[in-house]
Amino acid sequence: MSPIEHVRKQVPNLLSASRIIAALAFPFIPVSWRFPMILWALLSEFLDGFLARKWNAITQLGQLLDPIGDKLFILATITVLILERQLSWLDFVLIAMRDIVVACGTISILLEARSQSISFLMPRMSGKITTAFQFALLTSFYGFPALVPYLFVSTIVVSCISALDYLYAALHRRFDKAL
Repeated sequence: MSPIEHVRKQVPNLLSASRIIAALAFPFIPVSWRFPMILWALLSEFLDGFLARKWNAITQLGQLLDPIGDKLFILATITVLILERQLSWLDFVLIAMRDIVVACGTISILLEARSQSISFLMPRMSGKITTAFQFALLTSFYGFPALVPYLFVSTIVVSCISALDYLYAALHRRFDKAL
């Protein structure tokens, strides 16, 4: 592997890792930096997947870092909004419905030692759409406050539909006789 190919393999992973670092920093940065930080997280979310596919640089590490970076960043941002009383805990549950279903499904599968059923966790289009809506909502809090009510409702609807999609996929695999 050439040095350029080696660097290309690492760029998407570094972008995903940067979201994890941004998530850890988000609660401590000045309010004036929050909007640019969310835009960076959104841009890195798009670029890591795009570059990984374009450069054939999909790695196991990247497949782990990408969703962790997304979830941590969204969680950090929502936590700040809850602490600042712009969102409630119920709002969090509704916005994160898909993530809660996936987390519960993962725990259930691991407790039952049914690792072959873990495939329901593979990225689904509904999950990607939910992540996009979550980022749009978070961006609106700091950049486009007039859009918050509309994006809030839209994000909840998309998140609940995605939760049902993942739940269906998990139950379908759980009762698959081939397992």
